[in-house]
Amino acid sequence: MDTRAHSRKTSAWVVSSLLAIGLAAVAPTSALADTVQTLPILPVTGQCNAVSVTNFTPYIYDGELHSFDITVRPSSYVGIAASVGDRSYPFSQITRLGTGVAEEVRMHVDVARMPLGRAVDVSVTMLEGRGVGHTVCMTVATFTVGPVSGASAYVPPSAPSVPASQPAAQPPAPTPTPPPPSVSDSDENGDGAATSIPPTATGTNVFPPDAVTLLSSMRDRFESWCEASAGPVSPLLGLLALLYALGMGALAYWKPKEVLASQGRVAAAILVPLVLLLLVWLSFETCREERWFPLALIVIAALGYAALYWKKDTPSSSLPMVLP
Repeated sequence: MDTRAHSRKTSAWVVSSLLAIGLAAVAPTSALADTVQTLPILPVTGQCNAVSVTNFTPYIYDGELHSFDITVRPSSYVGIAASVGDRSYPFSQITRLGTGVAEEVRMHVDVARMPLGRAVDVSVTMLEGRGVGHTVCMTVATFTVGPVSGASAYVPPSAPSVPASQPAAQPPAPTPTPPPPSVSDSDENGDGAATSIPPTATGTNVFPPDAVTLLSSMRDRFESWCEASAGPVSPLLGLLALLYALGMGALAYWKPKEVLASQGRVAAAILVPLVLLLLVWLSFETCREERWFPLALIVIAALGYAALYWKKDTPSSSLPMVLP
């Protein structure tokens, strides 16, 4: 009876965790401006501490957003994804920096240049894991940046006026005299010399230009793999779902005693890969369009858990042969 009660309790706990994670993955991710939303991930009934996200500092040059900083308290949070408008960025674009204050961390996010002619939503998704015995929590902080105040008189000189001055300098272009006009152009941009300073400021980014180019190319490749251009199902997500199904099938077939020894190990064997795959799905915009993926993972996890306890070891009913 104790074994059956323990099995039922484990089943109810794992199933409730799967349902909560599925609802969190499929639910809309939109949020109001300047909000901080926190929810427990594992276990779903756990309690999360209050999170403070302050000092949102956007770095804007030439009317474009290049990067931004936020200060997070407590410092146990790690950035796993960010978004600016309709563009998504992986955790590799987020850098943790110290602030000199205990239990506080500053996160710097490098993004592709985003024009701020209108208000743009900026969000950062963070994950907290303090260790064994503590609740794993996820926090999404959302801010609004732009339009840049007073940028209507500042932004146009950086784009429209330069093409207008170049045609005027085209006639003397055949002669060697254009260098002086180019110097005068630079003098004209003397006021806009500050516009040439930002690239030097961006040169102080944590990632060198080659690394940023490599990361952006990897992100674009993952985005293309997530697209279901070759058929109704994305090849990358289909492969990940197949690997997860094979892993659950192997776990249900061999039923290792080390895994079945406690409900914590059973939950970890099923939910940890599920959470990691959902994080991959959330990190790329084209992947999030495949709504079937989280539902398929939840179904596979539920079937794998059911298969683990489908058959119980029962004593053999055969009687020993009695010879006359």
